[in-house]
Amino acid sequence: MNRTSFARIFPRNFLHNIWQPLLLVSGLAAQPATAQTYDPSLPTCSGLFLDIDCWVGGIPDSSDQARFDSTSAYTVEFSSTDVTTNTALIRNGPVIFDLGGLTYTLAQPGDLITPGLVVGDTGGGGSASLELQNGILELGEAVLGQSSTGNGSLLISTGAELTSSARVLVGNFGTGDLQIINGGQLTQTNASISSGLGINPNAVGTATISGTGSIWDSAGAVIVGSNGSGTLTIEAGGTLNSGNGSIGSQAGSTGSALITGTGSSWNNTASGNAT
Repeated sequence: MNRTSFARIFPRNFLHNIWQPLLLVSGLAAQPATAQTYDPSLPTCSGLFLDIDCWVGGIPDSSDQARFDSTSAYTVEFSSTDVTTNTALIRNGPVIFDLGGLTYTLAQPGDLITPGLVVGDTGGGGSASLELQNGILELGEAVLGQSSTGNGSLLISTGAELTSSARVLVGNFGTGDLQIINGGQLTQTNASISSGLGINPNAVGTATISGTGSIWDSAGAVIVGSNGSGTLTIEAGGTLNSGNGSIGSQAGSTGSALITGTGSSWNNTASGNAT
């Protein structure tokens, strides 16, 4: 069992420049022109994403937000064809996306004001969760725990992959939790930006990568505790590959990383590896 710290791998001023814009952005995500709400309690809702009887206001398209606001546990099934909406907001849950081997695309590009995916934001019941299974969720930016009262968790599980062209922020102003298990994968393609856990002051972010084949692959840096608190666990053969990495990067932040179990590793292109 090893506790590993990459603190100060980046110069402090460089990290400040990366994350400073986040401190200037409200914890409230801007909304697209139209938000359509999925309601699994509607009497003729089949549980399919493309069933009009499951939506209040109609099936969302590439210009709409898909909003999931039910407090009951439910599964949304994707079938027949790939789906595109502008953004998705998970305000309650738990909800499972059974992607059925398909791709769900959130068309909103990487943007600190309007992320493609938000799990846990103001207006929810205090806790929101999303599980991905059996397919691909493709997006720009993802935020877990967007507002100061937001509590959001994301589980990437069997046969699922989240592909991001921008940041993944776990605990932006609120509390966020990311779990990559049972061969799930998170892939980030933009080497010029950084992702992290515990972004702003008082924010809390945790991430767990567990099991052989469970991989977080980030072309950019991964920061554990930017201005808030971050905790990373890599176990049982899980893998984090990143362009660079840091723990507790700013004054007043806290961060820790635990790498345990055979085959578990954090591989940093710029600064070396830890196992």
